[in-house]
Amino acid sequence: MFSVQSRCTMQTRSQATRERIIDAALHLFSEKGFTGATTRDIARHAGVAELTLFRHFPAKELLIEAILKNRSALSAIRAAAPSFQSVSYEESLRIIATTLLTTLRQRRALVKIFLNECSRYPEQVKAMHFSFMNELFEVIAAYFRDLQKKKILRKQDPVAAAQAFLGIFYAYFISRNIIGYEDPAGDTEESDIAKYIDIFIHGTKGTAYDKR
Repeated sequence: MFSVQSRCTMQTRSQATRERIIDAALHLFSEKGFTGATTRDIARHAGVAELTLFRHFPAKELLIEAILKNRSALSAIRAAAPSFQSVSYEESLRIIATTLLTTLRQRRALVKIFLNECSRYPEQVKAMHFSFMNELFEVIAAYFRDLQKKKILRKQDPVAAAQAFLGIFYAYFISRNIIGYEDPAGDTEESDIAKYIDIFIHGTKGTAYDKR
């Protein structure tokens, strides 16, 4: 029989192998796209047999799911969420925006390929992307609901608010990092984040101009 230590060692090795496969898939999907990267290529890049890859991921689509859950903004923002309770609302939004933009930049090649190929992806892969987006919205929406209970935020649809906030910075990333738009003002990303957060928190209609 295996000792407890032996079982732990085997589990650690298995997890390490799984992580290598995910990293290899992320690298090749970013280079060749989902359809272009084969499981044989991924296994070779990970340094494992293709049979080992299938033992961990019986279908290539499951690799996309693993990347979305473990190598994306979702996991990074979810990990940061507990800190929101000890900082201001504005600071929490800054953390979310910075984390999202940092992760998107790290995955720039994959984002670009997804935008080019998404219409040709299998329905299962599209469904995984939609599920991932809904989970990401829900992490932020849960924070907004908590602030509503504390009377910090007014009553509103927290999911729609989350979509609006993340949408601002996703559009910002696409315009700057994919399209290559350059702001004539030359402001830094940190400054841009602060400006967009201010607009999100306070809106665009000042009370001094409200004649109703």
